[in-house]
Amino acid sequence: GTETVMIRWDSRTGDPVGFPLTLVAGDVIDAVVGVYWSNVAALRIDAEGDFTLPPKTIAAALLEAADTVVTIRGYVTLNVDGNNFLFQDNTGALDVFLGSGASAEKDAVLAAYLGGYAIEIQATRDAAYKGLEQVSSVQFVNVIPTPGFNFPTAVDVTAMDVTLLDAYIAQLVEFKGLEVVSIAYDNFGNLDINVTNGTASFAIRWDSRTGDPVGLPTELVAGDVINVVAGAYWSEGLRLRISSSDAVEKVIVNVDSDYDNTTVFLKSELSNSYGNGTYTDSNGLVWTFVHSRNADTFGFGENQDGIMLRRADEPSSLEVTLVNGLDDLSLEFKKAFTGGTPRTYEVQITNNGTTTT
Repeated sequence: GTETVMIRWDSRTGDPVGFPLTLVAGDVIDAVVGVYWSNVAALRIDAEGDFTLPPKTIAAALLEAADTVVTIRGYVTLNVDGNNFLFQDNTGALDVFLGSGASAEKDAVLAAYLGGYAIEIQATRDAAYKGLEQVSSVQFVNVIPTPGFNFPTAVDVTAMDVTLLDAYIAQLVEFKGLEVVSIAYDNFGNLDINVTNGTASFAIRWDSRTGDPVGLPTELVAGDVINVVAGAYWSEGLRLRISSSDAVEKVIVNVDSDYDNTTVFLKSELSNSYGNGTYTDSNGLVWTFVHSRNADTFGFGENQDGIMLRRADEPSSLEVTLVNGLDDLSLEFKKAFTGGTPRTYEVQITNNGTTTT
């Protein structure tokens, strides 16, 4: 903007290649150069990655037309299949296609994925492939020590319809409390974990091209409950993918053996006067009663067992906490006195702070 300088790539370091050879008048670039000195300062580069386009956010890159070269920064969040890598910043996500062959660029992207560090890539925007936004023809990969944003957090989609996740293409998504239906391998060694969320059944795949599936995902059996962080890969529809054993967490469900608990309020263990207190039944459940007493001669069975509640405005009540939950509840009521006033009962069940009457 104020002066004109020349930057040289000396062919004695290797024939100039790549992005620097595509530049035309009017292009705007960032440059990392060496300051060589020979009577005067002489600016030098020796690799195509020394010249870059000013970086764009992924959201901005997604607006660029096909065949536009863009520089973007972000984290590699998933190795989909050894060819495709999900790439995300704090504005959006896309797929980086690196092809099936070996390359230094693929090695660098894979290293960034395994190391969990941010990188800058310069690549060409592609038209969406089967609904998946991509870049390809990666020219270089640079490590970014301070990208200005953190590794993306998976979006919790547990409560969402799995057929409506197109808003999260190429992002990490999290499912909680999935039930395993089965696991299966295909002829290529790909592992499919078939699951249900209670309303829909779907599969989560570990592609063997990222490495043979190992660990917990290979040990799952029908009925296991799991949490999963997966990549929302897309190919004419959602394709959930994982590529490491720590993407799956098994949920330990603490369930005691099923049993029927029948509480009998023994006449002999309750006062014959109204009062407040607790009553421990034969199964160890502790009941708290307010303004209640034994049933006296109005109880159940030959021992006339039972607990007698009085009026709501006392307020007369009975309460118990069931730490292992409740499948069903039945109560047996008996009218103790012959008065004609209708008897009204209310039962409240509170679960995780929500009360149902």
